[in-house]
Amino acid sequence: MRAQIISYPYIFFHRLSIAVSRGMDFFDCVAPTRKARHGSLFIHPKNGGRKQNSFTLHITNKKFETDPEPIDPNCRCSVCQNFTRAYIHHLFSVNELLAYQLATTHNLFFITSLMTQIRESIEEGSFPLLKDKWLG
Repeated sequence: MRAQIISYPYIFFHRLSIAVSRGMDFFDCVAPTRKARHGSLFIHPKNGGRKQNSFTLHITNKKFETDPEPIDPNCRCSVCQNFTRAYIHHLFSVNELLAYQLATTHNLFFITSLMTQIRESIEEGSFPLLKDKWLG
């Protein structure tokens, strides 16, 4: 069986939760890398991710030019542990290839971590609670 999950982050998360609810646990999707290449970086709901912002921040926005915070303060990826929003903003502004690499690393780690949380919540019987936390 093949599932298509489109690349808009809110719809991506919504359809991901539907697919998981139906027993799917393996996906082939370009959304995390495509969004990363365009400066859209996934963020957790407790750090500002909402349906309204499609669970992303757009690192190319001017407000991140001097922001000393990591992409997502609670993310454990190597990018969030070592680089600031300001630095990544700068890399995008000068079209440095490292920008795309760091953004992609973050988004892939983020999605992999989300899938781990989903698997754990299924095992614990709390998947509906996790889904509500993300999608309301």
